[in-house]
Amino acid sequence: MSEPAWNTPEWHRLHPIYFTAEEMKAPIPELLKDVRMELVRLRGKLGDLKSVGWSDRFDAPEHGLTLVIAYLHSVIVEIENAQKEQEERK
Repeated sequence: MSEPAWNTPEWHRLHPIYFTAEEMKAPIPELLKDVRMELVRLRGKLGDLKSVGWSDRFDAPEHGLTLVIAYLHSVIVEIENAQKEQEERK
């Protein structure tokens, strides 16, 4: 199999920076769910820190993560719905 053209989605699936090439074989919604769960855990850690002091310093990042988590959920749903529609057309 030949190497895909540089800087294409196919090339990036074979040459990821943070995921492994094996992980990149998973469907995009699954990868997004993994990223989303990492953010949920990070938000939880900030919540733990917030409870032991300096709580006002952790409000903004915690709220920001909540927004990103919610946004990623909507993107996941959108992609899954589009994939279902595409499969139904076949």
